[in-house]
Amino acid sequence: MQSRPKPLPLLSRLQELLDYDPETGILRWKIDRGPTRINMVAGYIDKYGYRQVRVDGVNYRAHRLAWALGTGEPLPTDLDIDHINGDRADNRLANLRLATPSQNHSNGHNHRPSGTGFRGVKWNGNGFQARVRLNGRHINRYYSDLLTAAYAAALMRERYHGEFANHGEHPPALFEALGVPKPDIP
Repeated sequence: MQSRPKPLPLLSRLQELLDYDPETGILRWKIDRGPTRINMVAGYIDKYGYRQVRVDGVNYRAHRLAWALGTGEPLPTDLDIDHINGDRADNRLANLRLATPSQNHSNGHNHRPSGTGFRGVKWNGNGFQARVRLNGRHINRYYSDLLTAAYAAALMRERYHGEFANHGEHPPALFEALGVPKPDIP
């Protein structure tokens, strides 16, 4: 299980050190110290694609700092900040939203490519399994046809993930346009 992020410094401390432009998502330093200069873009992009900013000796993901500075509100400890468009370095306020860990995971990218080419669909030996995850549990349905299974997976993502559904390159409208019969889903 993933641990919860570190608590942020006080908002007043962040406002003392950083300027945030909600239109561009860029954080800039307000102070000179060490190698940093006033107006220099704060932080670096890490190996996961997130911008990290070091404040008072501790690294924080920039989207968390951006949310606090952009909204003026402390972050709820039980929620994540989701990048709506999936770009982890895009910290514009319009691209950030609060999400439960499950919702945030739903909007994420595939960590492992599917052998079928469709998100949430795999061959199980007798047919195709359409699968989505909801609150740590899997919902599975089985189909004999690959496109029907892919359409079912897309519909299940829409039903269970709502606005956080990430279909990749295969949204439900694609299957409708191809004339794939609409499958029954739970």
